[in-house]
Amino acid sequence: TIGPPPPSPDETKAISNMARIMNQVGKIALEEYGIKTGVHNHVDGLIENPRQIDQLMEETDPRYFNLSPDTAQIWMGGGDPLRMLEKYKRRIVYIHYKDIRAYHRGLKGYLDNVIELGRGILDFPAMHRILKSVGYRGWITIDLDNARISPLESAKVQREYIDEVLAPIYA
Repeated sequence: TIGPPPPSPDETKAISNMARIMNQVGKIALEEYGIKTGVHNHVDGLIENPRQIDQLMEETDPRYFNLSPDTAQIWMGGGDPLRMLEKYKRRIVYIHYKDIRAYHRGLKGYLDNVIELGRGILDFPAMHRILKSVGYRGWITIDLDNARISPLESAKVQREYIDEVLAPIYA
């Protein structure tokens, strides 16, 4: 993958402003509604790469604001999903499992590189073990942006992977 560009003063300031606001929003969401909040990283957004995620996590209060990562988006942002999940495993409040072939920013056709779980390069059993290590019981969304086979066949492939590979980890 290609790493993130160097930070700019505007980016650093924007993330700091976001952190301040997210702490406030997260506090209200938790204390008044019992809802945990977290950022969902995404390429071409303010929070897309490891440096940006790290800054936001460092500047937010884990009681009020956390992480809702997308595994393929971490990869596309130049990060390692395993390292990111391990680093913030106690702050994950929701997660998208999305597999990808060896995509990087220089490769055309992002949608052609997202693939069914277990058919790409990401290590979901290791990620699942990280989540289990902290007793994670939140939502895991299986995310696929573009099925190259029929949606039904894609769902069957992913369900089989979940049943045969991931479910036994939590059993």
